[in-house]
Amino acid sequence: MLHCKISIDLMHHAIACRSGSMSKRVALKCLDCDSKPPWGTLVLNTRFNFFAVARSNWRPVAWFVGGVAVLAFFLYVVLPFIASTRIVKERIAFELSVWSGYQVSIQSDPEIRLFPLRAVLNGVRLTEWTGDGKPVLEADEFVMNLSPTSALMGDIYFSKVRLVKPTLWVEPYASGLYLPRLPGAGRMANAVKDAQVLTASNPEDPDLSALGGDPFGTVEFFDGRILDAVDGSEIVNALEGIVTWPRLDRGGALKASGAWRGERVIVEFSSNEPMLLLAGGTANLHFAFAGAPGNATFDGRVNLSAQPFFDGEGAFATSSLRQTLEWSRADIASTPDISAVSIGGRVQGGQNRIKLENLQLVLDGSSGSGAMELQLGQARPSLSGTLAFQRINLGSLMSALSPVGGETGTTLDTTFAEHLNLDLRLSSTEATAGPIAMTEVAATAQIRDGLAVFDISDARAFDGSLQAGLRFDITASGVEMGTSVRATDIDGGALGSTLGLTRAVPASRGSFSLMLKGPVERWDHVSDGLEGTFSANFGKGTLVGVDLPAFLKRTSDGGFFSLEDVSQGTLPLDRLDLQTTITRNLVHVDRAELVSGQHRVQLSGLVSYIGGGLALSGSVATAAADSGQAAPGARFFVGGSLSEPFISPQTAPQ
Repeated sequence: MLHCKISIDLMHHAIACRSGSMSKRVALKCLDCDSKPPWGTLVLNTRFNFFAVARSNWRPVAWFVGGVAVLAFFLYVVLPFIASTRIVKERIAFELSVWSGYQVSIQSDPEIRLFPLRAVLNGVRLTEWTGDGKPVLEADEFVMNLSPTSALMGDIYFSKVRLVKPTLWVEPYASGLYLPRLPGAGRMANAVKDAQVLTASNPEDPDLSALGGDPFGTVEFFDGRILDAVDGSEIVNALEGIVTWPRLDRGGALKASGAWRGERVIVEFSSNEPMLLLAGGTANLHFAFAGAPGNATFDGRVNLSAQPFFDGEGAFATSSLRQTLEWSRADIASTPDISAVSIGGRVQGGQNRIKLENLQLVLDGSSGSGAMELQLGQARPSLSGTLAFQRINLGSLMSALSPVGGETGTTLDTTFAEHLNLDLRLSSTEATAGPIAMTEVAATAQIRDGLAVFDISDARAFDGSLQAGLRFDITASGVEMGTSVRATDIDGGALGSTLGLTRAVPASRGSFSLMLKGPVERWDHVSDGLEGTFSANFGKGTLVGVDLPAFLKRTSDGGFFSLEDVSQGTLPLDRLDLQTTITRNLVHVDRAELVSGQHRVQLSGLVSYIGGGLALSGSVATAAADSGQAAPGARFFVGGSLSEPFISPQTAPQ
């Protein structure tokens, strides 16, 4: 055993003690016989000095800490100082000018801020290089995110720009759009020119891979304005939004909101080929508009060249057409009192023509479909089309197209005929006009050269046919209005019940015709100048509210009595014929004859349809049963009013 080689196994290999001391447990064994010596295990105590070991590693740590301190000093002190010098200011102005193509001036030296690295510029102004040097864009503050790597190498590269209180001047172009004056040079202008060359070489399918891939980045703006460069008037204020366009050969989007004509609106534009649009080519475009005036969307192909056109799916909806027209400043003195309107379909056209196909229209709850076309570029726009409805309120439609329904005391407004030529063909399975219900309606609305005509050329109503028309002839001397209503083979009982005239209209089949024409100025005196005729013919039936035997008895007794006293009855009717002439609020009853069995009642005289006064002379004759000749009967006078007529016998019956 004394000759054995002894090995010591450290049973604990970890040396880790913050105090610098530790205890080791040592096991002894023979290397030859692999036996343990009798003394077994030794316990050794030792001290370990950590600092003595680490002292040799302090030097790289010190170098690292020193480097961080130098870098921090450079970032917080040296870099802002260098970047705030006039040299960097002029370099930023130069880069902005190279990008935009405008002359750029900066009021004060840039202020550098860190994390992220950005430069704050005050009083930035972009103007034209030539001409009168009018401003194109101004901003109280430009905040530009800079590339730290480029900044350390002395270059200025910005990927994000924030404009605070910018002002943009725009003016109308041949395409009808309001845009800022475009520069003749600069990276953006050169990229547009390159895109124009590509578009000209292959307008149908330009090679987009050849477009320049210069980065553009993100532009944000807050509390901005848009002004008219011609007269300086404010178009939009409280403008804010963002333009996102990573590269010039990629897609981009614009989203902005602002106060336009007193209403807060939101607009969105996005395209996967915006550079083609700027170059006058054709590209896909998504457009959305939202605000109190209404909501509108468009998705399709657009070309914004000098001869613009578009083709895609569009939609528009508003909760109040009156509010929309007032906001649009359509120069219509009396806007229609229509609530909800929505329209959608395929939209095609250009600067002077807009065509809507597969049109879906909802007007005050009335749904229709068809096609319409709007012609522009002339003294008055022209709107034409054909619409088919399942159900329509003709009253709402008339108020949208004409001055019908003007307020009492107001002057007749004719501006609706001064701004639009109209030719609409309408049809509807069902329609209403006030209390009157119609089916199988065919109508037209036409406005041209000072003449406005609205016709129901054919309709079914009261189990018969109905035609009606309204006409405004606008001349230098004034406005002449004409109206007509013609009903053929209708159910008089249904007509009287609908209009509340059961005691005036016989319950029988019949026809009537009304024609009026004359000058008009004010709605409260619209009938003062109207003249025309009214005629009616009804066949066999009954007339409610007439007790002829009681009437004859009262006239034979003599004395003044009310027609109400002899109204408890129903008169059998063979026929009724009426011929009248209307002039200046008076109805001249030329001939009114009612035949009931052997009795013939005749009336003539005057009726005022404004005050309702009556001045009629009448007679009742009885036909002899054998000869059929009328025998003299009662004669009487009808006075009072339409609501309370009174009878005064003139002679006793023979």
